[in-house]
Amino acid sequence: MLSLQKGEYKSCLNNPQTFCVDRSVPHRREIVHHLIRVLDPAQGGREPAAAELVAKLGAKAEVARELCYRLYIPCERKKRAAEALAYNGLVQSWPEIARRAQAEIKVTPAQPDLV
Repeated sequence: MLSLQKGEYKSCLNNPQTFCVDRSVPHRREIVHHLIRVLDPAQGGREPAAAELVAKLGAKAEVARELCYRLYIPCERKKRAAEALAYNGLVQSWPEIARRAQAEIKVTPAQPDLV
């Protein structure tokens, strides 16, 4: 399991393709930890920032949400409360994050016609 260490992941909000070594597909664990980072109130995070990232990632973000469910239980069993809390926080916030991300996708203007 990937250990969550504060400051371990750099801010990549503007370029999700920089998440991992294979630049073509961000690794789902990296996506999880980026979402946790942007949601963390101790780092100034909040749901709108997480929703912005989810909107940029599209379907890849849903895979990260599913991974949070799977990572929570081993963390809880191994008494890794900080990590379990972070995963659980993302899962608990997911409905609002998804709602905001969907609204952001609808608001994003399409490219104007070139005539």
